[in-house]
Amino acid sequence: MSSCVAAEPGAYVRAYGPVRLRVEAGSLLGPGYTIGPGDETVVRSARGSSFLALEPSRVCYTAGAGAAVVVEKEAGVHREWLKVVEEVRSIGARRLVVLGPPEAGKSTMSLWFRNALRACLIEADVGQNELGLPGMVAASAFDGRAYPVLNDLPVSRAWFVGHVSAEKVVDTIIAAALKAARFCGNSFVVDTDGYVDGRGLIHKVNLVSALQPDAVVVMGGHHVAEQLKGLVDTVFAAPKPPKPRERDKVDRRAFRERAYAQLFARSETMVLDLNEIVLLNHEPCTVAEGAGTVVLECPSGRYVLGAARRGRGQALKRGGER
Repeated sequence: MSSCVAAEPGAYVRAYGPVRLRVEAGSLLGPGYTIGPGDETVVRSARGSSFLALEPSRVCYTAGAGAAVVVEKEAGVHREWLKVVEEVRSIGARRLVVLGPPEAGKSTMSLWFRNALRACLIEADVGQNELGLPGMVAASAFDGRAYPVLNDLPVSRAWFVGHVSAEKVVDTIIAAALKAARFCGNSFVVDTDGYVDGRGLIHKVNLVSALQPDAVVVMGGHHVAEQLKGLVDTVFAAPKPPKPRERDKVDRRAFRERAYAQLFARSETMVLDLNEIVLLNHEPCTVAEGAGTVVLECPSGRYVLGAARRGRGQALKRGGER
């Protein structure tokens, strides 16, 4: 059953999926695109998106289980972000990098540019991917459609970097981002991670230096903008959302675990005999199973997995068994 809401100019229509929106009258500004009378957009399950009413508008919707559509008059950043998009468009910039601290709106701003400039989107946040899988730099070629949520974009190519913490694989991320930029061609937007303090700032300067974008957009006026002067001709500043989502380490870990669970949900279990496998970059070891343990006999020592130190055996440090 369809329901409808009315929104005055300046009000926000916030949709939490699964829901299909249809504009019956007026117009709404979404993430870098406008929908008018007769236009529809879909927000999928467990996703959310906001639309600014540019004039008196009537929006009808069909909602699934757990969905909601609300109209709020609180302040947002749609107009400010639209101004930044138009400034970028006015200088003819086609290659962009979006930087900023965690929870500053980088992914959403990148989606705005992707939709408005019809650009290929590259996600280089290997730990909190909205596009692709953890531990990967992913690219989505523009397919002619505007999307309200970044997760909806189809993944065209992805490059595995081997870790979900940017500080562990900074050089590999830069190399993967360069490959993604070559795949995308002369029009791309790079969404980055929030590692911008300390050595993270050096990483971002090196990333920008390698990609040579037409412009850099810094969210929230972060001090990284000062460090980029001279590396890139144009640096824009965009405000943070008024209510940025905040995720602690537990939330971030849960986010990755959900992505892994989704990846392996339909996979089959494969059992491998470690005695028949060559471990690259690792000394040769033999494997024996004990009571609730697995023992690795290696030239450097005897390692017990799943048990504390026993006699000459050594308990591996966390991660060592990999």
